[in-house]
Parts: sequence; C-alpha cells; structure tokens
Amino acid sequence: MKFSIILFWTIFIANSCSKNEFSVAENVPDKTVFDKELKIELDTKYSNQNGKKLTLDWELLSNKPLKKQNSYPEYFVWIKMNKDNKVVNQGLVKLIVKEKKFHSIAFMNDQRIQAAPNDARREFPLEILDRIDNK
Repeated sequence: MKFSIILFWTIFIANSCSKNEFSVAENVPDKTVFDKELKIELDTKYSNQNGKKLTLDWELLSNKPLKKQNSYPEYFVWIKMNKDNKVVNQGLVKLIVKEKKFHSIAFMNDQRIQAAPNDARREFPLEILDRIDNK
C-alpha cells in the first residue's frame, strides 16, 4: 500500500512537471505583437484615473521575463501617468503573461516604494527595485 501511494505521487508529480503550462514560449506574445499587447493592458488598467483620461509613458525594465518555478512569466514596467503633459502618478507595475496576454497584477507608486521599502521588497524582486533607484 505504501509503495502504491509513493508510486502514484511520483507519477503524478512527473506528469505535472512535464505539462509545463507556465512556459515562456507558450505564454509570451510574439515579438510582432508584444508591444501592442503590453500597451493594451497598460491602457486598460492605467489610462483612466478618477474619471480623467491619462496618457502613459512606460519603460520595460527587462528584455526577458523573470520566471519563477510554477508561475507564469513576469514582466516589470515603470509607468508614468500624465495629464496635460504633467506626471500625476508614476510607479512600478508587475505583469504576468498568460496565453499570450498581459495581466497587471500589482502596482506600487513611487511614493509608496520610498515610504514602505519592505512592502516593495515583498512584491517586487530586488533586481527590479535596483533598476528604478533613479526614477
């Protein structure tokens, strides 16, 4: 009986790992539509604030996605939200990519990053936080 349970779990885990549904190739959009898909998600989530239409400037903080085991590929973007050519909010966005579409899962503005660095370190990788020091 004990052997059967161990065998079952070994097969189950091996089978689960081989179906890597979190792979970069299966989830990240092709280069030809990458920027378009990213812009769609950022505009959807951040171009309207308190009923005001904002224009967005953004900078992708890594050329490749960061990949953790058993998670979708992650990208990080520094975003500036502008109204009448004036920055009204800016901060760090964490996105996952699932089935060739971006999904914003976290945003922390620059003031909160500075005021609560421990919160920022819990949400964002240190290598990304190091890249935004001069923003």
